Amino acid sequence: MTELTVPFWLAGGWVADRSQLPDWLKSQHIQPRWIDEEIFLSSQAEPAAPLITPALFFQWPRALAAESQVLQQAAREIAGGERRMILLSVLHPEGCRLVVLCSPAAVGMYNLMPLAYVTDWLALPSAAQDSPVLSLLETVWARRERKVAQVKELSLLQPGKRPVKGETAFKSAAWVSPEHSAEGGIGAAQALVEALIAKKQGNALLAEYDERQQLFSCWIEAV
Repeated sequence: MTELTVPFWLAGGWVADRSQLPDWLKSQHIQPRWIDEEIFLSSQAEPAAPLITPALFFQWPRALAAESQVLQQAAREIAGGERRMILLSVLHPEGCRLVVLCSPAAVGMYNLMPLAYVTDWLALPSAAQDSPVLSLLETVWARRERKVAQVKELSLLQPGKRPVKGETAFKSAAWVSPEHSAEGGIGAAQALVEALIAKKQGNALLAEYDERQQLFSCWIEAV
Protein backbone atom coordinates (compact mmCIF):
# COMPACT_ATOMS: atom_id res chain seq x y z
CA MET A 1 0.00 0.00 0.00
CA THR A 2 1.31 3.43 -0.96
CA GLU A 3 2.16 5.60 2.03
CA LEU A 4 0.21 8.85 1.87
CA THR A 5 1.87 12.24 2.23
CA VAL A 6 0.41 15.62 3.10
CA PRO A 7 0.19 17.96 0.09
CA PHE A 8 1.58 21.47 0.37
CA TRP A 9 -0.14 24.66 -0.82
CA LEU A 10 2.89 26.07 -2.58
CA ALA A 11 1.64 29.25 -4.25
CA GLY A 12 -1.50 31.04 -5.35
CA GLY A 13 -2.29 34.13 -7.33
CA TRP A 14 -4.31 35.85 -10.02
CA VAL A 15 -3.48 36.92 -13.57
CA ALA A 16 -5.49 39.06 -15.96
CA ASP A 17 -5.03 36.57 -18.80
CA ARG A 18 -4.23 32.85 -18.79
CA SER A 19 -1.44 33.44 -21.32
CA GLN A 20 0.52 34.98 -18.42
CA LEU A 21 0.62 31.61 -16.66
CA PRO A 22 4.26 30.67 -17.47
CA ASP A 23 5.51 34.10 -16.41
CA TRP A 24 3.49 33.90 -13.18
CA LEU A 25 5.08 30.56 -12.34
CA LYS A 26 8.54 32.02 -12.79
CA SER A 27 7.59 35.00 -10.59
CA GLN A 28 6.82 32.44 -7.86
CA HIS A 29 10.24 30.80 -8.39
CA ILE A 30 8.56 27.74 -9.92
CA GLN A 31 10.03 26.43 -13.14
CA PRO A 32 7.23 25.48 -15.58
CA ARG A 33 9.03 22.19 -16.31
CA TRP A 34 8.47 21.14 -12.69
CA ILE A 35 4.69 21.01 -13.23
CA ASP A 36 3.48 17.43 -13.74
CA GLU A 37 -0.15 18.29 -14.47
CA GLU A 38 -2.43 21.26 -15.06
CA ILE A 39 -6.13 20.99 -14.23
CA PHE A 40 -8.00 23.80 -15.99
CA LEU A 41 -11.57 24.80 -15.13
CA SER A 42 -13.52 26.96 -17.54
CA SER A 43 -17.11 27.70 -18.49
CA GLN A 44 -16.03 27.96 -22.12
CA ALA A 45 -17.14 25.09 -24.34
CA GLU A 46 -14.12 25.07 -26.64
CA PRO A 47 -10.96 23.25 -25.53
CA ALA A 48 -8.06 25.37 -24.31
CA ALA A 49 -4.49 25.03 -25.47
CA PRO A 50 -1.94 23.67 -22.96
CA LEU A 51 0.59 26.34 -22.00
CA ILE A 52 3.09 24.14 -20.15
CA THR A 53 5.03 21.28 -21.67
CA PRO A 54 5.45 18.38 -21.04
CA ALA A 55 2.83 18.59 -18.26
CA LEU A 56 -0.38 16.61 -18.58
CA PHE A 57 -3.40 18.81 -19.28
CA PHE A 58 -7.01 18.22 -18.24
CA GLN A 59 -9.90 20.61 -18.80
CA TRP A 60 -13.06 20.49 -16.68
CA PRO A 61 -16.30 22.43 -17.36
CA ARG A 62 -16.96 24.54 -14.28
CA ALA A 63 -20.66 23.64 -14.43
CA LEU A 64 -19.92 19.94 -13.81
CA ALA A 65 -17.74 20.12 -10.72
CA ALA A 66 -17.28 22.21 -7.61
CA GLU A 67 -13.83 23.77 -7.49
CA SER A 68 -13.30 22.05 -4.14
CA GLN A 69 -13.92 18.71 -5.82
CA VAL A 70 -11.10 19.38 -8.28
CA LEU A 71 -8.89 20.63 -5.44
CA GLN A 72 -9.47 17.37 -3.59
CA GLN A 73 -8.65 15.35 -6.70
CA ALA A 74 -5.31 17.14 -7.02
CA ALA A 75 -4.57 16.67 -3.31
CA ARG A 76 -5.27 12.93 -3.60
CA GLU A 77 -2.93 12.58 -6.57
CA ILE A 78 -0.10 14.24 -4.66
CA ALA A 79 -0.85 12.38 -1.41
CA GLY A 80 -0.75 9.06 -3.26
CA GLY A 81 2.54 9.83 -4.99
CA GLU A 82 1.06 10.06 -8.50
CA ARG A 83 2.23 13.65 -8.98
CA ARG A 84 4.82 15.92 -7.38
CA MET A 85 3.42 19.26 -8.55
CA ILE A 86 -0.02 20.20 -9.91
CA LEU A 87 -1.23 23.54 -11.23
CA LEU A 88 -4.90 24.42 -10.79
CA SER A 89 -6.16 27.20 -13.06
CA VAL A 90 -9.69 28.58 -13.05
CA LEU A 91 -10.81 30.92 -15.82
CA HIS A 92 -13.17 33.76 -14.90
CA PRO A 93 -14.47 36.59 -17.09
CA GLU A 94 -12.15 39.04 -15.33
CA GLY A 95 -9.03 36.87 -15.08
CA CYS A 96 -7.58 33.53 -14.05
CA ARG A 97 -7.02 32.09 -10.58
CA LEU A 98 -3.82 30.05 -10.27
CA VAL A 99 -2.77 27.69 -7.47
CA VAL A 100 0.10 25.19 -7.20
CA LEU A 101 0.03 22.15 -4.93
CA CYS A 102 3.15 20.06 -4.41
CA SER A 103 4.53 17.10 -2.53
CA PRO A 104 7.07 17.14 0.32
CA ALA A 105 9.52 15.50 -2.12
CA ALA A 106 9.23 18.48 -4.48
CA VAL A 107 9.74 20.91 -1.59
CA GLY A 108 12.99 19.19 -0.69
CA MET A 109 14.17 18.66 -4.26
CA TYR A 110 13.67 22.26 -5.37
CA ASN A 111 14.29 23.99 -2.02
CA LEU A 112 10.80 25.53 -1.97
CA MET A 113 8.95 27.52 0.71
CA PRO A 114 5.31 26.36 0.82
CA LEU A 115 2.56 28.46 2.39
CA ALA A 116 0.34 25.83 4.03
CA TYR A 117 -0.67 22.19 4.21
CA VAL A 118 -3.83 20.71 2.71
CA THR A 119 -4.07 18.47 5.74
CA ASP A 120 -7.29 16.55 5.09
CA TRP A 121 -10.43 16.58 2.95
CA LEU A 122 -13.82 14.92 2.69
CA ALA A 123 -16.93 14.81 0.54
CA LEU A 124 -20.50 14.14 1.60
CA PRO A 125 -23.44 13.20 -0.65
CA SER A 126 -26.54 15.36 -0.48
CA ALA A 127 -28.46 12.54 1.25
CA ALA A 128 -26.16 12.88 4.28
CA GLN A 129 -27.16 16.45 4.98
CA ASP A 130 -29.88 16.05 7.56
CA SER A 131 -28.57 18.72 9.95
CA PRO A 132 -27.48 22.39 9.73
CA VAL A 133 -24.25 22.74 7.81
CA LEU A 134 -22.06 23.90 10.71
CA SER A 135 -23.30 21.09 12.93
CA LEU A 136 -22.71 18.66 10.10
CA LEU A 137 -19.16 19.90 9.57
CA GLU A 138 -18.45 19.70 13.29
CA THR A 139 -19.67 16.09 13.40
CA VAL A 140 -17.86 14.78 10.34
CA TRP A 141 -14.56 16.46 11.20
CA ALA A 142 -14.74 15.18 14.78
CA ARG A 143 -14.90 11.69 13.30
CA ARG A 144 -11.58 12.49 11.61
CA GLU A 145 -10.25 13.49 15.05
CA ARG A 146 -10.04 17.15 14.05
CA LYS A 147 -10.70 19.75 16.72
CA VAL A 148 -13.10 22.15 15.05
CA ALA A 149 -12.68 24.68 17.85
CA GLN A 150 -9.14 25.22 16.53
CA VAL A 151 -10.48 26.56 13.21
CA LYS A 152 -9.83 30.30 13.14
CA GLU A 153 -10.63 31.04 9.48
CA LEU A 154 -13.75 29.67 7.81
CA SER A 155 -15.08 29.84 4.27
CA LEU A 156 -18.49 28.40 3.36
CA LEU A 157 -19.70 28.58 -0.24
CA GLN A 158 -23.40 27.87 -0.52
CA PRO A 159 -26.53 29.55 -1.92
CA GLY A 160 -28.25 32.00 0.38
CA LYS A 161 -27.14 33.58 3.62
CA ARG A 162 -24.34 32.37 5.83
CA PRO A 163 -25.49 30.39 8.87
CA VAL A 164 -25.13 31.95 12.30
CA LYS A 165 -22.07 30.63 14.12
CA GLY A 166 -23.66 31.42 17.47
CA GLU A 167 -22.59 28.89 20.05
CA THR A 168 -21.28 26.35 17.57
CA ALA A 169 -17.71 25.09 17.69
CA PHE A 170 -16.94 27.64 14.95
CA LYS A 171 -17.85 30.65 17.10
CA SER A 172 -14.25 31.90 17.26
CA ALA A 173 -13.65 31.49 13.51
CA ALA A 174 -13.67 34.49 11.18
CA TRP A 175 -15.57 34.35 7.90
CA VAL A 176 -13.28 34.60 4.86
CA SER A 177 -14.51 35.26 1.32
CA PRO A 178 -12.76 34.70 -2.01
CA GLU A 179 -11.06 37.73 -3.53
CA HIS A 180 -13.57 37.87 -6.39
CA SER A 181 -17.29 37.33 -5.90
CA ALA A 182 -17.59 34.78 -8.74
CA GLU A 183 -14.85 32.51 -7.38
CA GLY A 184 -15.43 29.09 -5.92
CA GLY A 185 -13.48 26.80 -3.64
CA ILE A 186 -10.01 27.24 -5.14
CA GLY A 187 -10.11 31.01 -4.78
CA ALA A 188 -11.66 30.65 -1.32
CA ALA A 189 -8.87 28.31 -0.26
CA GLN A 190 -6.27 30.83 -1.40
CA ALA A 191 -8.04 33.51 0.66
CA LEU A 192 -7.93 31.18 3.69
CA VAL A 193 -4.20 30.57 3.22
CA GLU A 194 -3.59 34.32 3.02
CA ALA A 195 -5.68 34.91 6.16
CA LEU A 196 -3.72 32.27 8.11
CA ILE A 197 -0.46 33.92 7.16
CA ALA A 198 -1.62 37.50 7.79
CA LYS A 199 -3.13 36.70 11.20
CA LYS A 200 -0.56 34.04 12.18
CA GLN A 201 -3.32 31.50 12.73
CA GLY A 202 -3.03 27.74 12.65
CA ASN A 203 -6.11 26.15 11.08
CA ALA A 204 -8.71 27.01 8.45
CA LEU A 205 -11.66 25.15 6.99
CA LEU A 206 -13.16 25.35 3.51
CA ALA A 207 -16.64 24.04 2.69
CA GLU A 208 -18.37 24.23 -0.69
CA TYR A 209 -21.63 22.86 -2.05
CA ASP A 210 -21.88 21.85 -5.69
CA GLU A 211 -25.01 22.15 -7.83
CA ARG A 212 -26.22 18.74 -6.64
CA GLN A 213 -25.84 19.80 -3.01
CA GLN A 214 -22.86 17.56 -2.38
CA LEU A 215 -20.61 19.05 0.26
CA PHE A 216 -16.82 19.20 -0.14
CA SER A 217 -14.61 20.32 2.71
CA CYS A 218 -10.85 20.81 3.11
CA TRP A 219 -8.81 21.32 6.26
CA ILE A 220 -5.95 23.77 5.68
CA GLU A 221 -3.13 24.23 8.18
CA ALA A 222 -0.37 26.80 8.38
CA VAL A 223 3.20 25.62 7.86
